[in-house]
Amino acid sequence: MLLKRSPQFRLGYCVCCDEEIPIKNKHGTIGRFVYGHSNRGSYNGSWKGGKRKHSEGYIEIKRADHPNCNSGGYVFEHRLVMEEYLGRYLTDEEVVHHLNGIKTDNRIENLELLASQSTHLAGHMKKDMSDRICFACGSNETRYHKRTGYKNWHRHPITKAEWLCAKCYETVRRKLGLKKLYPARVSPLAAGMLR
Repeated sequence: MLLKRSPQFRLGYCVCCDEEIPIKNKHGTIGRFVYGHSNRGSYNGSWKGGKRKHSEGYIEIKRADHPNCNSGGYVFEHRLVMEEYLGRYLTDEEVVHHLNGIKTDNRIENLELLASQSTHLAGHMKKDMSDRICFACGSNETRYHKRTGYKNWHRHPITKAEWLCAKCYETVRRKLGLKKLYPARVSPLAAGMLR
């Protein structure tokens, strides 16, 4: 039998980690890997060069030696790009923001370093609404919902063209005899109709 040898193969040592192993495995053939190592890294059929896409759309890179890697040894690419640019590791509190909103665009021109997650969220909640003027009272002040943080601008319930601030919106709805936009609970009659 002719043994196919790769340049890194050494008899009695695992190919991927150089751990000492028995020359013959339990099947009596020459062993090349510690049990379970044959499907690690580049030996796995699904290996994509150490890059993968996270479930939230970000790109992760395999860096098991990185101090901030996850349990699988991966680090977000946008954090690595920012660290390389700054010449230091990022702290756990620091957040890297994609300016254009595309999570896979990790060019340094598209990345912004923010001090904390709260700063990051505050930036997302800001939207230029300076052009909106309340049809009823003439106010251009943008108010935010206390619990959700969403902006309280609404379209006029009839015309759907003009903007109304939160106060005027409820006033107009009451005058028109319309029900609340977000009822506290669904009535038994309405629940029956939804079935």
